[in-house]
Amino acid sequence: MIKYLRLFSFVAVLATVVMSCSEDFIDLEPNNQVSESIVFGSKKGITGALNGIMGELIDNGGWYRYELTLQGDVLGGNYKFATNAATNRWQSELVFNFTPSWTNSELWSNAYSACSMANKVITKIDAIGDMTLDEKNHVKGQAYFARALAHFDLCKVFAQPYTLNDNSIATGANGDGGHLGVIISNENLNEDKPKRSTLKECYQQIISDLIEAEKLMSKNKFDVFMPSQLAAQALLSRVYLYKGDFSNSLIYSDKVIGNSNNRVLLDAVAYKASWSEEYSSESIFTAHQYKSHPDFPSNGETLFDLLAETGTYGDLSVSNDLYSIIEDGDARKDLYYLDSRDVSVIRTAKYTSEESNIPVIRISEIYLNKAEAEYNSDQSAALTTLNNFRAKRGLNALSLSGLDLLNAIYKERRIELCGEGHEICDLVRTNRDLVRVDFMDNERKNISYPSKLFALPIPESELNGNPNCEQNLY
Repeated sequence: MIKYLRLFSFVAVLATVVMSCSEDFIDLEPNNQVSESIVFGSKKGITGALNGIMGELIDNGGWYRYELTLQGDVLGGNYKFATNAATNRWQSELVFNFTPSWTNSELWSNAYSACSMANKVITKIDAIGDMTLDEKNHVKGQAYFARALAHFDLCKVFAQPYTLNDNSIATGANGDGGHLGVIISNENLNEDKPKRSTLKECYQQIISDLIEAEKLMSKNKFDVFMPSQLAAQALLSRVYLYKGDFSNSLIYSDKVIGNSNNRVLLDAVAYKASWSEEYSSESIFTAHQYKSHPDFPSNGETLFDLLAETGTYGDLSVSNDLYSIIEDGDARKDLYYLDSRDVSVIRTAKYTSEESNIPVIRISEIYLNKAEAEYNSDQSAALTTLNNFRAKRGLNALSLSGLDLLNAIYKERRIELCGEGHEICDLVRTNRDLVRVDFMDNERKNISYPSKLFALPIPESELNGNPNCEQNLY
């Protein structure tokens, strides 16, 4: 099946590469048949390939354009079906009714297409003659980052959390990633029908790629829409947190905060306005949403269409579970509004148009990663970090310790990152139950941890083409 995905990559992703390169490329290879020697034979071609990888983040909807982003909050209890929506969509997702034919297959195909192209960049770039060594290293580092992000997001969706220690939920689960992760697609993969690796092996690949990316990319080259050294460090902060390696998560959180390329926490006054901008000074890595930009194709519905009162569908609204925990005076409360057609429906204003870009990593998350990591070694430091963060959102300092402090950190994450796809992942990686009060259906309203439902089924298309790919329990 990976062989199929490689072919898919050259049909779908290289169409973007053609658009991002010169007209000569189109003339040389008619009918969109673009040879590797052309795409990977020059600086323009290989940087076009990198643009194609970034285009996968928002193409077909399954990755960051909406589905992965929405699923985290839908499954985690931050969103519910909007009672005044004109559709009946997202009903299956709300009750975890996933099957191999009804799963996030777009994420599977997009992420592996990105891996395929990243592998080509990594293996071909050294032979290019019109790039300096520094330029080659930076682009190669960007490809390593993209490959790591793809594998990590696949693991979040299609594997149980790293610390799962229940063999009845996932065979091999031992608290240290002994159960199945996903298929590792790297430059050494030659099998047509590969098996899934253990989650521990997947994390080893992800961390190795990110450390290599950090080493290769220049700290002086920063663009929020492209992988950077800062983005690699920020993603390492997240990956280590998911792995339960709090010491290394803290190391990388501090790296990001101490070398942030002018990425700073906004104060309460500037916070709401920042969501109407192309990107804010909190942005570390952002998926570009320009629907009209040839390098970043984005046809179809967007987060705005699915969440806003004036969106095309408006399927989903904010749950009272989430809204009720936001304190008065919190700058983030201003990001929510009542639907003028039905004041019982709460809407989010994080995405203000169809071309609103999608934050993948913001520095606010890194401060909260730091607080959670510190909690496991120095609760006083964790409280200080948490209170400094709260001050930026217009809130008073807390005086807490023990489990109350940890729950306060979790609460802050839920509020801050709502709408960015984190909540269900935060629940399962910390071994907490899903409890939903404001929920219209009694079916699977609450789900205790651990549960087989917390890993989505592998797509049917993969299973049909690859008999060696083992299915999850579901």
